Amino acid sequence: MISFSTVWKNILFYRDQITQLEQENTELKEALAGFILPAPPEYPVITLSGMEVFSEIKKATTVDSFLLDNSYRVVDERDFLRFVEWYKPRIPSYLDEYRDCDNFTLDFMDSCLKWGSNCSMLTGQAPFGPHAWSGVLVYREGGVLAFTQVEPQNGYLNPVYSPTWIMANG
Repeated sequence: MISFSTVWKNILFYRDQITQLEQENTELKEALAGFILPAPPEYPVITLSGMEVFSEIKKATTVDSFLLDNSYRVVDERDFLRFVEWYKPRIPSYLDEYRDCDNFTLDFMDSCLKWGSNCSMLTGQAPFGPHAWSGVLVYREGGVLAFTQVEPQNGYLNPVYSPTWIMANG
């Protein structure tokens, strides 16, 4: 027959083991949190055709744009800002002609697609010469469409709003 003290020692031992595993699990979750892609938006999907997107980009900027898709998902600006904050620490160091603006833009586009949206590639003449960056369509409170330019080399956002286009049903 097992004594009460033996049972109690086992209970305390396993309780301590469980506490330790829970602590390790919490630490592991915290360590992995930065690697896990933010949850994609769960609101109704709103898409625009490539021609509609191109038209909005032309209203917002004179920069040449490359649209690689036939339709684009418009995301809530707050969700997109969370995605960009997740992306920033993953930006690799700059290496001329190997990890430069076009490579960063393509990487950002790929990460954005994995997250649940897509973006366009913009190319143009910057003060320092030819340059590439990304553009994403977001909507703000009240359904105002905003075209946000993203500098993938540093995660800098340059919102360029196009208030002429209001989404139906806010």
